[in-house]
Amino acid sequence: MKKGIISNVEKLQIIDFVKENRPVIEIAVELDRSVESVEKYIDEIKSIFKEKVEPIIPGVDDKVIDQVKGQLSQLGLTEISINNKLNKIIKELSESELRDITTETLYAYCIRLINVGDVMISKTDGGQKGVAVMTEAAAQKSDHKPTPKKINHEHIYKIY
Repeated sequence: MKKGIISNVEKLQIIDFVKENRPVIEIAVELDRSVESVEKYIDEIKSIFKEKVEPIIPGVDDKVIDQVKGQLSQLGLTEISINNKLNKIIKELSESELRDITTETLYAYCIRLINVGDVMISKTDGGQKGVAVMTEAAAQKSDHKPTPKKINHEHIYKIY
């Protein structure tokens, strides 16, 4: 049985086996590792597999939702993040506002909820963390930081 740190190749194999719903014991035998070490790594990566997309709360025209989702996905947001933001907005608006909302207005509300971290790429396609890439949207969002307050010089005295 192998000892030591699980290699990157073995980590990728474990992820594939978990996606195939293989039992931990089978994975451990396949990789010639202890059940405890395989379970420990699976516990570390469980968040990747537990993230599920929340359905969007009804109330807004489906065509408007689809257009806004398309625009937000072009910014680099994940489907989970998009649905969370849309649901937050839908909960805050009244029924009459929801019926009359346009694509542009809903998109503007969503943009206000986005922070730079939402539009930075922080995972690889395989779900592994460890990268940080600033997208165009993240760069634009960080450029629009509020300017620092100017110091009121009336109350600064120099003592010689």
